[in-house]
Amino acid sequence: MKEAKGIDHVVTSYVARHSFATNLKHKKVDVSLIQEAMGHETEEVTRIYLEEYDDELVASSIEEALN
Repeated sequence: MKEAKGIDHVVTSYVARHSFATNLKHKKVDVSLIQEAMGHETEEVTRIYLEEYDDELVASSIEEALN
């Protein structure tokens, strides 16, 4: 497996998928297009998926700030 420049830890496929979807969201890509790219059955599943990642980002940011 090739090493990615600037990444000093293992990135799982789970993290990569979330990062991909979140980057699209931040670029204001329509949820229906993100749904299609992710292979989700409904837009609601995609919205839940995106909200879940935002919650994780907030939690990890707080944890990092407290350490």
